[in-house]
Amino acid sequence: MLFLEGASASQKCPKDPFLETKDVLTRIHQLGHMASDAIDLVDCTAYLADIKDAAAVRRAIADFYADAVVRPATTLVQAGGLPDGKSVLLRCIGTMSDPAFARMPPVSIDGATITDRFVFTSALLGRNSSGSDAFDGLQRVLKTADVSLKEVVTCSFYVKDQAHMFDLFSGFYEAFNKENPPPPTRGEYQADTECDDCLVAMKCVAARLPPAAASSGLGMSGVNLVI
Repeated sequence: MLFLEGASASQKCPKDPFLETKDVLTRIHQLGHMASDAIDLVDCTAYLADIKDAAAVRRAIADFYADAVVRPATTLVQAGGLPDGKSVLLRCIGTMSDPAFARMPPVSIDGATITDRFVFTSALLGRNSSGSDAFDGLQRVLKTADVSLKEVVTCSFYVKDQAHMFDLFSGFYEAFNKENPPPPTRGEYQADTECDDCLVAMKCVAARLPPAAASSGLGMSGVNLVI
């Protein structure tokens, strides 16, 4: 797998979220081709200077992958600290499509992208501060990919109001520690998302484990190991 650092548009690209996004994706794929004959992006987080540009960024991603079989799971959040004058920064994960590296090609489904070893979900949005509705949505997406919450190995949570962070911890504990141990590693951030009245957004990665590994506990405090 390729873990790509955050990338923004080239200096020659006009300041426009649609054009910037397409420019970044083009450059990421060019970079990936230096490592492999072909790559597929399976997960991208788009950090926007202004969340109002989310629709333009989504249009750019849809346009770029209009004829593609594989599209990355996508999460959009507002963030500060972007390079001067840039509207969007993308941080992506890719897989090498060369048969020498990949045991099976990735597959895109509604809300997720599946590789031979992992399921990458797009952001699930929740209006409940505990994230309970988002956890329900996550469970539905994972079921479609033939995995469950028990196979989730890491999650990122974006909370609209930091005052609700402990509500999220409670929802996380219920969904994972109590019902589907061991819990995944996690990171929590304060951020605005595409949904004005949503309080929580979560994106997760689940492991597609062989039966023997899936039945054994691979988690320890702060770590999830996938072999």
